[in-house]
Amino acid sequence: MENQEQQHKRRVRYQGTHPRYFNDKYKELQPEKYADTVEKIIQKGNTPAGMHISIMVEEILNFLAIKPGEIGLDATLGYGGHTSAMLKCLENKGHIYALDIDPIEINKTRERLEKMGYGPDVLTIKHLNFANIDEVFAEAGKFDFILADLGVSSMQIVKKSSQRVFQSLRIDVNSEFEALYAFLEKLPNVLAKNGRVAVLTFHSGEDRLVKKSFKMLFQEGVYSEIATEVIRPSAEECNRNSRARSTKMRWAIKA
Repeated sequence: MENQEQQHKRRVRYQGTHPRYFNDKYKELQPEKYADTVEKIIQKGNTPAGMHISIMVEEILNFLAIKPGEIGLDATLGYGGHTSAMLKCLENKGHIYALDIDPIEINKTRERLEKMGYGPDVLTIKHLNFANIDEVFAEAGKFDFILADLGVSSMQIVKKSSQRVFQSLRIDVNSEFEALYAFLEKLPNVLAKNGRVAVLTFHSGEDRLVKKSFKMLFQEGVYSEIATEVIRPSAEECNRNSRARSTKMRWAIKA
């Protein structure tokens, strides 16, 4: 019957004292309800299931120096950590465009950011298709600041002897270098005068491409300033989040 109360459904039990599998980690998958548990996991230097801890947020914000009223781009929306931090700097004045290739993650992150009060007036989220990347950039015009987070490597789950093989396969399957080439090529055309771009890379191949592109365009006068040294996360951040260890940050300013 419709009025009959639904029978209480117990959660699926797992073996041992701690859940081992993703779907069993019900506390980590409900951070709003179990905030204390999630915080304890983070303090131990681990990442809760279903979450992504943003890397080098302070360093990025210090460089981008975002001012209310500016227009920016987060080229990898992901969990929305960097995006929400940049939105706070705008103080509801200005706009951020955020892109991602994962349609499932986009919908989850959109809901999360909307609950935080960021609607379409200050945030536009788009599923990125490299076939129409020019159209995405054209809609927004010129950006005052851009963040390109090229994606956290999942190398931690692979034994050290297999890391390079796994990495090369992942790069090829995801067409990561092709995407990076396209991004670096179009980047100067979508930056406003004196616009700032920060790029986070997670392995040496990506970093070499970014370094080479920034240096060449600096010599040609396209960029007025570039990072002369790579910027690394602090030891404290690496201890708190082991995935930060391989991160490198480089930046450039449009002439």
